[in-house]
Amino acid sequence: MTKNEVIQRFGGTPRDWQKHKNPDGKLRGWKHRMADVHAGAILINDSVVVGDGSSIGDGSRIGDGSRIGDGSRIGDGSSIGASSSIGDGSSIGDGSSIGDGSSIGHGSRIGALSSIGDGLDLSKCVFVKGSAHWVTPSDVRSLSIGCEKHTLDTWLADYVSIGAWNGYTPAQIQEYGAILRFYATLPSTAWPVKITAPGAKEPRP
Repeated sequence: MTKNEVIQRFGGTPRDWQKHKNPDGKLRGWKHRMADVHAGAILINDSVVVGDGSSIGDGSRIGDGSRIGDGSRIGDGSSIGASSSIGDGSSIGDGSSIGDGSSIGHGSRIGALSSIGDGLDLSKCVFVKGSAHWVTPSDVRSLSIGCEKHTLDTWLADYVSIGAWNGYTPAQIQEYGAILRFYATLPSTAWPVKITAPGAKEPRP
């Protein structure tokens, strides 16, 4: 993607857009002059766009053809898959992984160490901040809490032992149990959608 193509698609002037120098010294991707991209971040190829006011952390990797929205934050050591879209004003926690072709809606919050599967649209999902970690829909009827990712059924059956194993207090285990039961009441429209082809989506569960 040339600078003119970037301006045509995302607006701005020639002075608003510049290449990012990767740790290997190669110039890759396009970033807005108001974006803060850490010197240790890696942008892949020329189709990556980092929006106005965004922040990309140290050691993060942004895949080919992905777009990071204005005012978004990508935490240190995170990985955004190829052809993914991160909505304006979103926050992706440190050490998280977003799969290829995923779509994260505007203003979303993805907790640290979360893992989002390939080809998912999370634009309608509900994210809940508990006292220890965010609860993040990470696949069709699956949730990530901290570094643990399981189906909702597994969480409901085993959250007490999983919480204890990860050092949660009894009060926190009760708190997250209530959050999980809340997710069990949500309609299918509140869960991720598998994207099967550009512009096509599978039915929700």
